[in-house]
Amino acid sequence: MSSETPNRGGRAGEDAEVAVQIDPATFEKTQSLTDIAHRICAQMAADSPDKYILNMSKKRRGGLIFLDYLRNDRMATAIAPLSPRARKGATVSMPLTWAQVKKGLDPSRFTIRTVPPLLAKTSAWKNYGDAAPQLLGVLRKLVK
Repeated sequence: MSSETPNRGGRAGEDAEVAVQIDPATFEKTQSLTDIAHRICAQMAADSPDKYILNMSKKRRGGLIFLDYLRNDRMATAIAPLSPRARKGATVSMPLTWAQVKKGLDPSRFTIRTVPPLLAKTSAWKNYGDAAPQLLGVLRKLVK
């Protein structure tokens, strides 16, 4: 089972939330969850520079996937799944399955009126709480 679960943020971008169980000994060796996320994202960008970028500038992205590790900072803000946005149409941050993530996915489709019946039909995030230590080995290597 994959631990990352896509979430439609209700705006132009797509998000993939990743649940990771971190043992206290691993966490104590890092400054914060932001540090752990930064290390993972930096390694991903180094391994696949043709796919990923850490720079937030939209001008520099050029079709690359922005790895936003900063959402893990203590004072950072992020919209929670199923939260409505204060925008025209009241779009909702919608949990999805990977099969639902396709080119042309329209965020305006997910609103406070359309989401309740969609939730009754979806298996998105069904096992979210069970997402276990698949990344634990990676984390241990990063904090050595």
